[in-house]
Amino acid sequence: MSKYIVCSDIHGRSGSFMKVLAAEKKADGIIIAGDLELDPNDIADMVRSCIPDCSIYAVAGNCDAYSPAAGTLRPLAVFDIEGNNKVLLTHGHRYSVPRTDILSYAAEEQGCNIVIFGHTHRYLCQKEAGILFVNPGALRNGEYALLTVGDDGGVDVVRKDIR
Repeated sequence: MSKYIVCSDIHGRSGSFMKVLAAEKKADGIIIAGDLELDPNDIADMVRSCIPDCSIYAVAGNCDAYSPAAGTLRPLAVFDIEGNNKVLLTHGHRYSVPRTDILSYAAEEQGCNIVIFGHTHRYLCQKEAGILFVNPGALRNGEYALLTVGDDGGVDVVRKDIR
């Protein structure tokens, strides 16, 4: 079984980010769907200080255009996680969110069965046409999610709140 912290829309709240890391020390990875407004190197340092062997996946959001993240993060990432699950990670502002139809096409093109996005600051976890869509809400508002992949490859998502 593997556990991933999923967050988005940090908007520079490093204290909130550190609270999540402290609460979820057993995570195998962290997935950040943009609008960090923090230096990705600082994010990596924070993660390594709390969870040394944690994988980090992150993309830039629309508010990262003029921040240190703009030069180092891409707007889209595709990666595999346990259980034959393939993730499409984006902020969502380029895909007309909260609608999921355009994200669905992008996921199908990439062969992904999970889409993680942010931008709307609203939690969402729904499955459509075999694709799981997850928006963890906004960490700046204290919201994040835990995505767990079971030994059978099944995925479970739980909404969390640091407030």
